Amino acid sequence: MTEASIEELKKLASLVRSGRLYEVRAWLVTGKPFRRNVRTRVNPIVESVSTGFGSMVEVFLSAGLKFQELSEMLSEAVCTHREDLSRLLIDCGGLTTSAATAKVSH
Repeated sequence: MTEASIEELKKLASLVRSGRLYEVRAWLVTGKPFRRNVRTRVNPIVESVSTGFGSMVEVFLSAGLKFQELSEMLSEAVCTHREDLSRLLIDCGGLTTSAATAKVSH
């Protein structure tokens, strides 16, 4: 899968922020790029956690994320005190460090 352009990332992030679940799902199912260049700050994958919308997170999980992407999502979930999303991400293999797990389990 190729990296998305900044314009594509902005559009996808906007869809995520506005809760457009079916449009995001369609984006991913049709194979449009969603991975970001590391120099780009726009990150729709992490944005899905920021929304707190579990179904949106699950849509990205079903797209087949890389370990680093799962780790970024888990970090965001822990930092925003979203235990429900943290547990979901840990169950899907997004374990970053024992410190992150310790924060989730308390």
